[in-house]
Parts: sequence; structure tokens; C-alpha cells
Amino acid sequence: MGVSLSIVPLTAPKLSLLLSKQITIKELMQQLGCDNPEAKKNILYEINEGGNGIWKRGLMISGDQKDRVKKQIKEMGWDGSRGGLHGKRPVVWLWVQKK
Repeated sequence: MGVSLSIVPLTAPKLSLLLSKQITIKELMQQLGCDNPEAKKNILYEINEGGNGIWKRGLMISGDQKDRVKKQIKEMGWDGSRGGLHGKRPVVWLWVQKK
């Protein structure tokens, strides 16, 4: 079973992905374009809907956080339970930057 993640670019439409739970954070970041050779400039944010057009920053992972980027997305809790349906955990929304 895959995991559905929603990506929220600030200047482009949102992108929904169906990913294997085995993918690592580093692989996900690379697939989303975080390819700056200076790892600390590649940053992935988990953001949460606050309602009324408000977004709140949650988890932040930079490419130089070796202990975090080697984790699989399922270890971050980004799994099939994040469907956003009534009674379920909220959808995973991500925002990436590569300075």
C-alpha cells in the first residue's frame, strides 16, 4: 500500500503523489527537486492547515540532518492513516525549498 502526500508549492498548483512507504526522506527530497549540492540548503517542511487560509509550519528537515533523512517516510508517520477523512489523521502537506 502506498502513501498519498500532497505538496504545496507557493507559486504552482498542488501536487499529489502516491509513494512507497519504503522511500527515505532523502529520496523524497531529491524527487521533489531538492538537489542543491549544499545539503543544508535543501529543506522539507511538513505544514498543517490551520483553517481560514492559514498554514502552520510543523516538522522541518534539512538535507544535512543525516539521522532524519535516512528514515523511511513510514517512520515519520506519513502512512495510509493520513487520509484526512473524518476520524482519520490529517493529510500530509509538504513544502520544499532549495536555497
